[in-house]
Amino acid sequence: MELIAGLTVESAVAHAKDLYGKEHIQGLINIAGEHYQDEALANQDTRQYCNLLKCIAIEKVPHCSISVKPTQIGQGIHRRVFLTNLDKIATEALKQGGIPVELDMEAPPTMDETIDVFCETIGKHPSLLMRLAIPAELRSGLDIAKRVVAAGGGVRLVRGKAYGDLDRSLVFQSQDELLDNYIEIAKFVPAQKLALATGNVDLLKRVHAAIGTDDIEHQFLLGLPYHEKVYRTLAAEGKNVSLYMPCGNWERVRGYVGRRNYLTPEEYGALDAKYL
Repeated sequence: MELIAGLTVESAVAHAKDLYGKEHIQGLINIAGEHYQDEALANQDTRQYCNLLKCIAIEKVPHCSISVKPTQIGQGIHRRVFLTNLDKIATEALKQGGIPVELDMEAPPTMDETIDVFCETIGKHPSLLMRLAIPAELRSGLDIAKRVVAAGGGVRLVRGKAYGDLDRSLVFQSQDELLDNYIEIAKFVPAQKLALATGNVDLLKRVHAAIGTDDIEHQFLLGLPYHEKVYRTLAAEGKNVSLYMPCGNWERVRGYVGRRNYLTPEEYGALDAKYL
């Protein structure tokens, strides 16, 4: 259960506030949910994100932001639904004081639409910090970053590799090429709009040597023990650090926890009996 911020939005916000108060580490809160084919569910989660933004503002959580999955708010249903719901979230984020909004990148067939909708939305809300997740394993990663920055957006730079099933012409096959591309993208994106989403210490050192550390956000997953020493060291040095913090009821977060392979079947059974 240390992998999630809480089983409710309110508990996640309280967790983020406590984390910043104790360690000056920021929260990047995600409401678990994805791959909806029902417009009612997408609209429901959009309202939940707007409520999350209100809760962050009411509780005055310093430097807290949110992360949204495209297929959670309408991608895969209709472009209109996706665009409308992301616009609602961005509008509410500005209303609540300019809380940053990040958009994940999901399955390869949806990438072009994700980029289009993200750029259109940031064009409507140029004063809001919005970041799009870009995997450095994509050969087109730098071109995507250029388009996003030109539209006024920022980048959450992910190392990969998640898209091994893509055509070899679309993704880098060697680790060296991937890491070189990561650094090229990092050098291009304005530091205040860049988030480095990696726990690879050697890669972070290379990026820091290339562009420095001021204004860059360093992002890690909540609850992964092999990241803790890295992000706590960075935070202690005064660097900008945030933790990706999923929340939601057990039915929603079960899949997220399951992908980390941390629980035994018996532990899943106990949690299912308690929360489902």
